[in-house]
Amino acid sequence: MFFAFLSFVICVITIAFFVLSIRKKTRKHDFKAIHCTKSPLDNDVKYLNEQLDSLAKRRSIIEKIEKQSPNPSPAMIRNHEILNNLSLPLEERNRAYSAIRDEEEQNIENFYDLNSVEGIESIPVPCIQHNGYYDTVTGRVEYYLRVHGYYRHLQNGNKDLVIACLYKAQELRYYYNGSGRKSYLRLVQYLYEFGRDEEADYELARVNEYFEKHQNFHVDSTLRGLLDARNNNTDLVQTTTSIACCEECAKYVNRVYSVSGKDKRFPKLPSEFYTYGGGHHFSCLSVCSYHPGFSPLFECSDVIEYSNRPFVDERSAYEIERYEQWHSKMVKRKIAEKKQEESLLEWAKQNKIDTDTLNWIHDNLPELCPKSVSSLRQIRTRSTKTYQKIVEEAKKLGMDL
Repeated sequence: MFFAFLSFVICVITIAFFVLSIRKKTRKHDFKAIHCTKSPLDNDVKYLNEQLDSLAKRRSIIEKIEKQSPNPSPAMIRNHEILNNLSLPLEERNRAYSAIRDEEEQNIENFYDLNSVEGIESIPVPCIQHNGYYDTVTGRVEYYLRVHGYYRHLQNGNKDLVIACLYKAQELRYYYNGSGRKSYLRLVQYLYEFGRDEEADYELARVNEYFEKHQNFHVDSTLRGLLDARNNNTDLVQTTTSIACCEECAKYVNRVYSVSGKDKRFPKLPSEFYTYGGGHHFSCLSVCSYHPGFSPLFECSDVIEYSNRPFVDERSAYEIERYEQWHSKMVKRKIAEKKQEESLLEWAKQNKIDTDTLNWIHDNLPELCPKSVSSLRQIRTRSTKTYQKIVEEAKKLGMDL
């Protein structure tokens, strides 16, 4: 009996050693396989660093160029003080604002030649801004070109200068990542209106590509937050939100992350936060730096434990309803904006046709010619006797209106 029991024990020990040896070999093989292949983590960090280096370079160039802007005049400083003094009467503050705008425009006009195509085309990208240390939108060359410069030339009937202003403004907007798709379409609109359809089609395709594939304003904002974190020598960032969250963003909100993934106390920041292209970009969330020892921007008793809680949707019924209401408004707004864009471009094309029609009537049937394009549209819409007469006489001359 004893020898039988001893044989059984030896057999069990032998089997156990055999199993352990197999598991050990498997572990060694797995470890070797992991370390012999390129780590996805390394790829993420490399890609992110390339993005941040590019953003840092661009920011450095802009800051260097803007330092060349002239210092604000004593009048500009005084008017800004008046504008920011809420205790002063509104009328006085409005006068100060108008004076600031006038000086900003004068500075730009004094520095650049905006009255010739060559002068406008020679404006560098990026270019010097002329509001000194007051970084206001209205003091930027891009803003002046697309709001004031082109309109002044449009009133004077100089189409070449109109297009030159809008082309240069477009270049500057692409460089500075200016937001607002509708403002990018102004160039397209006038190209169609001036009969330059091929150029208009190209620029429209360029705008579409820019917004659909190469431009995500939330990603840009996240990259700026990550660059600031890197400049502050921290690998940690926190996510917060000031709006209602979608289901996916709700899983990732109010946490501290390690950007590189090296700080194992915190989860790694998903690469979708800072990559362009398809997929979810956590656009409901904001990203900013976090320093250990400081309180995060969200409430919690233990930031490490709270950041590692399960990645699930923790929204209340009220928060879900609030997001759905907000999202519904955004969808309706985008549909309305899309229709508005299409109407704008169709109007520009039709305006070109109507202008050509009016010019033909003026040259061939001067006695029947309406006074303006709008007058032509009115009599055409109402099918007046005058318009019917124009159509009849035009047919006799081989023109089908």
